[in-house]
Amino acid sequence: MNKPPITIPKTQLENININGLAGRVLRLPDKKFRNKKIVLIHGQHAAIERYYSMCEFLNDYGEVIMPDLPGFGGMSSFYQIGLKPSYDNYADYLYTFLKTQELTEDIWLVGNSFGAQCMTRMLQKYPDSQAWIRQPIAVAGFAAGSNFHVSNKFRFLLFPLIYVGQTRLGSSLIKLVAFNRFSLNLMINVFSRFKAKMQNDDQNLKSDMMAMEKYLWSVNDKRTHAKTAIMMFRYDLTRYSSKKIKHKLHNLITDHDQYFDNQSVEESFRKLYLGYETSLLNLKIHNPSMIADKQAVSELLSEEVKELLAGV
Repeated sequence: MNKPPITIPKTQLENININGLAGRVLRLPDKKFRNKKIVLIHGQHAAIERYYSMCEFLNDYGEVIMPDLPGFGGMSSFYQIGLKPSYDNYADYLYTFLKTQELTEDIWLVGNSFGAQCMTRMLQKYPDSQAWIRQPIAVAGFAAGSNFHVSNKFRFLLFPLIYVGQTRLGSSLIKLVAFNRFSLNLMINVFSRFKAKMQNDDQNLKSDMMAMEKYLWSVNDKRTHAKTAIMMFRYDLTRYSSKKIKHKLHNLITDHDQYFDNQSVEESFRKLYLGYETSLLNLKIHNPSMIADKQAVSELLSEEVKELLAGV
């Protein structure tokens, strides 16, 4: 397995097993005694290591808990227990996690990108969980495939791969051909020339970003990766239920998101939540750098957002 460029102290990680799904959970104790619990739900193509700096930043505002999602970060995939990835199954997983970890009172729930969809579906499917949440926050959140504004060329190149990759045989072939050491190194090197988050003249930073990419591809289940990509492009959470979630969602967005149309995102979320408001991130791409440190994450957020997080 490739190693990540970020090392997490073992004392901050615990093993968990939720309904046969074995993985890890990160716990950062409330160091300022704010008596607040913040649960972070990561996005797709992720691992705890990728989100560690975000967790460190949030730790200034309370205890931070972040579990692996099934199929990501080295956690068991749904396929391993006879299920397929779906928003309902991720909702079941999150609901069970919160309940078994006794996170059922005044929780600040933060979902990034795909994680915001999983968070929203849980609140839809389990209305009782809405009473557990003090404030839901999305970071680059979206709710429907129609929120994407990627080019037809991007879709033409991506869709054949993900539709093949969602099958057992297809994912095995892709893993064999594209994710051996030689092919992965070549792919990451070529891809880094075009990927927005890797556009940086600092060679050390580029090297660390490429190391993180290799780590993520080595620990994330390829079939789950493909299936969740299809879910993101095809499904619309507004069609699951006509009842609005009894919270106002605060979404942290950028005017430079290469994936989403912010107006479309707002229209979808207004159908899902009783209220919706946004704050702009000081960011020129969809998500922060995968190797950003705590200070870099802090600089992305406005004082308005920091005041929101500091609230009780």
